Amino acid sequence: MATIEQITGSEKVKDSYQKIYNSDNAINTELETHIASVTAHEAEKIVFSPITNVTSTDVQGAVTQVSARVSNIIASSGTSDTEVVDARNSTVKGETFTVLDDRLETTEQDFETLNTEVVDARNSTVKGETFTVLDGRLEATEQDLKTLSIDIIDTDNTLNYETIIKVVSGKPVLEYEEVL
Repeated sequence: MATIEQITGSEKVKDSYQKIYNSDNAINTELETHIASVTAHEAEKIVFSPITNVTSTDVQGAVTQVSARVSNIIASSGTSDTEVVDARNSTVKGETFTVLDDRLETTEQDFETLNTEVVDARNSTVKGETFTVLDGRLEATEQDLKTLSIDIIDTDNTLNYETIIKVVSGKPVLEYEEVL
């Protein structure tokens, strides 16, 4: 709040000029700061007279109502274009979206998540390297598994087994075969 300097009734205007000038500057500075602020008022605290089909008396509520109304209008009136209506349905997700934009946004988010996971999968913390394509990392891992073979000889040297590592359901599994 601007600081207003008090002027007594017995003061002459010419003697009070500096107080008037300082007070005027303080008010103007506060007003300019308020006008320039983008957070001076929260949307739900700004009151206005509702327009047709909007019952909320605050900006945030009105924006929410209008957004829902637009989505409803698109969903209701979009039945004339079969292709658009059909595109709202996702057989993969088993979901029907209210408007096509909701489906597109969801698909874009899914794509972004998948892209991040693929990029992360190309990084090998064990080898300390990043492959340019995921297939390169998979090929390198398969090659490592092929070259990994361990001969196990029992304690009394009567049996000789070769350990074979196979990948089952994405996990390495050890199998032993007797070597003659």
